[in-house]
Amino acid sequence: MRGLILSFDAETGGGLISGDDGNRYAFSAMDVRGDLPAVGASVDFVPAEGYAREVIALAVPAPAATPSYAPAVRQDYTGEDLSLWDYFVRAITSHYAQGSGRARRKEFWGFALFSNLFAFAPILIGLVAAAVTDPSMESDAAMAMFGTGFAVFGLLMLAMLIPSICVYVRRLHDVGMSGWLYLLGLVPFGNVFLLVVSLMPSQQQTNQYGPIPTPRPPSAI
Repeated sequence: MRGLILSFDAETGGGLISGDDGNRYAFSAMDVRGDLPAVGASVDFVPAEGYAREVIALAVPAPAATPSYAPAVRQDYTGEDLSLWDYFVRAITSHYAQGSGRARRKEFWGFALFSNLFAFAPILIGLVAAAVTDPSMESDAAMAMFGTGFAVFGLLMLAMLIPSICVYVRRLHDVGMSGWLYLLGLVPFGNVFLLVVSLMPSQQQTNQYGPIPTPRPPSAI
């Protein structure tokens, strides 16, 4: 596919390409074959899940299009700003098994908030129903209601497992880390590291996982 270089940050080695299909693709200097194309140059590349690989320059921009000074590289933002609920709904629908891309803190905590609310609600409902049926909680009916609440809780936790992993992977991507670091949660104190990652701000530049998943601040316009 062909496209144009929209931006490139020499410090991070990451940039953005506007493809002929109307979509934007992130790329890194490691994916460029030959000399690094300038901003505005036409390139050919292989699209791969929102990322451009095998980037090859097709033409050098005309000298007249090059300014006499080196302009600051504009940071690219997705402009996306959903509510906590909308982020949760997207995580369990269109992004259910999507580990690519980036997830800002608001997206991560929106999913964490509502997934836990929905998961623990059956336990609370079962407990209240059991207490109303038998305050002593000793009858078979009361225990059955409480057990049903726990069973529904387990099913919901199982259903949330895949989107939970994916949103954590995208959160790692957002701070510039590999999604494989999620496996640290399987070792002692690894969850402390994942908690710290969940609290970190977005990396304020386009990285190899995509543009900044936030609206452009007024100072960056």
